Amino acid sequence: MTDNTGGVLCVDITTSASNPYCGFTALTGAGEAVLGFGSSVDGQAIVGQKMYALNASGTTTGAGNKLLCFDQVTKAACAGQPYAIGRDSTSASSFDWTVGIAGKVFAYYQTTSAYAVNCFDPATKAICAGTWPQTTAAANTAQPFPMLDANGDPTGICLPVQGAAPCWSLTGGSVATPAALNSALGSGGSWENSTTFGTRIYVANGGTNSISCYDFATGAGCQNFPKNIQNANLVYTVQPDPVRIGCLWTNADNGASQIQNFDAYTGGSCGNTIRVSTDMIIPQGQCTPTAWKSVTVVDPAPGGYQAAKFDITRANGVAVPGGSSLAVNAQGTLNLSGLDLSSTGMRPLFALSMTSPTLNPAGIKLSFAWESPSDPVCTGAPYAPGKPTVQGGDGQAVVSWTPPSDNGSPITKYTVTAQPGGKTCTVNAPATTCTVTGLDNGTAYTFTVVATNAKGTSGPSPASSSVVPLGVPGQVGTPTVQMGDGQAVVSWTAPSDGGSPIIGYTVTAQPGGKTCTVNAPTMTCTITGLDNGTAYTFTVSATNAKGSSKPSAAVGLPGQVGKPTVKATAGQAVVSWTAPSDNGSPIIGYTVTAQPGGKTCTASGSATSCTITGLDSGTAYGFTVAATNAVGDSQPSLATVATIPAAGSSKLALTGTASSMIMTIGVALLLFGGALLVIVRRRRVSDAEL
Repeated sequence: MTDNTGGVLCVDITTSASNPYCGFTALTGAGEAVLGFGSSVDGQAIVGQKMYALNASGTTTGAGNKLLCFDQVTKAACAGQPYAIGRDSTSASSFDWTVGIAGKVFAYYQTTSAYAVNCFDPATKAICAGTWPQTTAAANTAQPFPMLDANGDPTGICLPVQGAAPCWSLTGGSVATPAALNSALGSGGSWENSTTFGTRIYVANGGTNSISCYDFATGAGCQNFPKNIQNANLVYTVQPDPVRIGCLWTNADNGASQIQNFDAYTGGSCGNTIRVSTDMIIPQGQCTPTAWKSVTVVDPAPGGYQAAKFDITRANGVAVPGGSSLAVNAQGTLNLSGLDLSSTGMRPLFALSMTSPTLNPAGIKLSFAWESPSDPVCTGAPYAPGKPTVQGGDGQAVVSWTPPSDNGSPITKYTVTAQPGGKTCTVNAPATTCTVTGLDNGTAYTFTVVATNAKGTSGPSPASSSVVPLGVPGQVGTPTVQMGDGQAVVSWTAPSDGGSPIIGYTVTAQPGGKTCTVNAPTMTCTITGLDNGTAYTFTVSATNAKGSSKPSAAVGLPGQVGKPTVKATAGQAVVSWTAPSDNGSPIIGYTVTAQPGGKTCTASGSATSCTITGLDSGTAYGFTVAATNAVGDSQPSLATVATIPAAGSSKLALTGTASSMIMTIGVALLLFGGALLVIVRRRRVSDAEL
C-alpha cells in the first residue's frame, strides 16, 4: 500500500474484468512495512487454514520484523498476530523468507550480526522446540525448501546456497546435505523462490533464467531439468499453477514472456494430464490421510468430457498396485477405498487424463474425501491455548488464559487441569478464567488448559508456572489445661500450617479475655492474672504469614452439676444427677460429698448416680456433686438435704427436694388363708420431721 501498510491482497483469478481485485486485509499499521525496493512482506507459508509471511521491514515498532498471519477461514488477521520470530535487523530486506514445513513455519532472515533460520510453531504461537534458531553465513539466498525422505515426507529444511546448501533437522540439528543436491540446483540466486511437488523440489534461478529440480526419491537431479525459460529475464518465482493442476508457472522481472507455465514432470507444455500431489491437496504434513475415500471430478461436470481416468503412483513415481487407468463413474467419482494409499510414506500422486474436456476459465476442480489424524489442524478442533497464568489462594487457584484460534468453529468451553492430582474445572466460553478448588495447601501445582468446539478438543496448553496454594493454619485441636493459683498452663498440638510455616500461638481465657502468646514451635503457654474460684475456658489460635486460624474448641473445668436427687435409706443414700457440660474436656469422674462429716463416694465419668454409705440415722445431710475432667473439678452443685432413717423405720423413701411432701407408710399384716393385707395411711410431713 502507498502508506506502507502490509497485508493480504485478494485477486479473483476467475474473472477477465479489468479490475480483478477483491479486497485488502491489513496485517500491519501504516508505515510498518516500509521498503524502497520490492516488498518487505516475504514468503507465503501455509499451515492449516492460515497464511504466514515475514515483515522484514527493519522497523522495530508495531508489526515491524514480525511474522504476519492471515486466517483463510475468517478472512481476517489471525488472533494475536503479529508474532515475534527473532528478526532484529534495522535493515529492510527482500531476501527474507518463510515456508510451511510439517505443520511449522520456517523463516530465513537477517539479524544485526548474521543470518538465521528459525522455526515458529502455530499451535503454541512460540518458537519451536529444539535448538532453534540456527545462524548461517549464507546471505541473501533463495527461498528455503523442505528436506524430504524418499517417500516425500519432510525431515528437515535446506537453504539453496550455491555450491553448499546447508540443511537442518526439524528440531534444529545440523544434517548432511544430500550428495547430488548442490549440483542439481546449479549456481542458485539471491531472491528466487522454490516449490515442492511430490518428492521433487524446484528452485528458480534468475541468473540463468532457468528452473532447477532435485528429486529426493532418486537422490538426483530431475529428468528434463533444469528447464530454461525463454524470452524472460530475471526469473524469480516458480509456483504450482492454480488453474492447470500439475503444471508449474514462473514469473520474471521482464521479457516478452514474463509469465509461463510447463508440465512439472516433462518440462514441456501443459497437456490434458493433470497431476495432483498429496502436498497440493493437504499442505499440512501432520494431516496425511489415514485413509483415502474417493476423488470426484467436479468441474467439468459429467458430460463435459468424453472420458476421464486416474493413474495413481507414490510420491516417488512408483505405481500403486491396482492404481492404473482407473475410470471415473457416471457421477465423475472414483472410489479409492480398495487401494493401499495410506501405508507409511505413501503420499500418493494422482494423474488425471481427460478426453476432449470443455474447461472453464477457472480450470479443473477436483474433490477428494479422506480421513485425517486427530491433530486440530486436520480435524477443525481448536488450537491449544497459550501458557496460562495462575494465582494461588487458600486451597484453590485462579487460572486465566488467552483464547486460542477456534480453527473455524466457535469455542464452546475450556477445561483446566491441575497436576499433581488431576483436579479440574470447566467454564463455558467466552469466559477465560476458572477457579480450581480442593487443592492441598503447601503443594506445588501446575495447570494446563484445553479448548473445545463442535469439532473436538484441542491439545493441552503449555503448563503454567508452578504455584503453591496457601491458607491460614488449620484449627488447633482441643488443648489441655492445668489450673494453678491465679493461673493456668495451657498445652496443645500443632495443627496443619496451611502451606505456610506457623509463626506463633495465642491463648485466650474467658471470661475476661486474658491472653498469652508464644512463638512457634513452643506449644505451651501460662496465662496469669486469673481469679481464683472463677470457672474459665481456654482457646488457642495459630498464626502464619496468611493470618490466624479459627480458635480451637474451648476447654475448661466442667460445668456445675445441677441439684441432685437423693434417696435415703438406713445408713446410706443414693444420689443421682444429670451430666453437666464437659467444657471441651471429657468428664472422667464425679465426687459426691455429704455434710456434715464429709463422707464421699466417687463414680466414673459415664455414671449419673452414686451410693454414699456410713451415714448416721436420724441425721439430716446435705449432698453435693462435683464433676472432674482433665482440667480439674467443677464447682460443687447446690446441696440437696435428706435425713437418714433409722434401721427398721417405716420411713422407706425420703427425698428432701421440697418443703413438704406426701409420705406413704405401709404396714403388712398376715391374714389367714395366706392373703396379704396392706394397710396404707397417707399424711403430709415437713422437712423438720425428716
